[in-house]
Amino acid sequence: MGKNLTDDEIVINGISDHIDKNKNNSVSEKLVISEEKRDESDNSLMKKMDTWGFFMDAPSANVTTDTNKIYYNGEICSSGITTLIEKTRELNDAFKQSNAITRVPLESYFVELYITSPGGAVSEGFRYIDFVEKNKINIKTIAFGTVASMGFVLWLMGNERYISKHSHILIHQMSSGFQGKRSDILDYLKHLEDIQADLMEYIADKTGFTVQKVEEITSKETWLTAKEVVSMKMGKIWE
Repeated sequence: MGKNLTDDEIVINGISDHIDKNKNNSVSEKLVISEEKRDESDNSLMKKMDTWGFFMDAPSANVTTDTNKIYYNGEICSSGITTLIEKTRELNDAFKQSNAITRVPLESYFVELYITSPGGAVSEGFRYIDFVEKNKINIKTIAFGTVASMGFVLWLMGNERYISKHSHILIHQMSSGFQGKRSDILDYLKHLEDIQADLMEYIADKTGFTVQKVEEITSKETWLTAKEVVSMKMGKIWE
């Protein structure tokens, strides 16, 4: 008599079967993402700016996948987030295919997103967050190594949040740089204040802290150990 499989085992087997049947679109493929070549001209002082004005000097990310696990290692940048969205979409399609065969509730399927990141572009991080929320994708986020700045905000999106026991999180205010006419600078400064307010509200909503508490925490470079993250009730230890 065959072994009785648990729902989790059925889910994993169903996803693996779907991946095996679609080798050309395999989510186990390792991708190294890099944006445009480094600019060595005199204009390189401005480096690479994302659409919201954040300095991004040749940002890159390494995205790898294994069944329902996605590993995001690197800056939060356009290329990395585009690939992350593609791989998440592929997994979500695999979940639906497996659900149609196994009849295991779709709510039982989830993406495990392991994040190692120094931070990056706010606009790109929220692009992924909006994609996941719109498609109601169940995601567990795991802080793996150092997770800083916008990487931390991306981690907060998880339906369940974990941190490996030797990992660290950095929380701080966003930074930017710009130049131009006085009127342009004043307009851009207002734009930054709007983004800052959006960030503070999002972090407050995800942590349960007040906006005032979030502003206090982010007013300086705040490093948190895994134990501190747990004591602040932001996540659990990944074991």
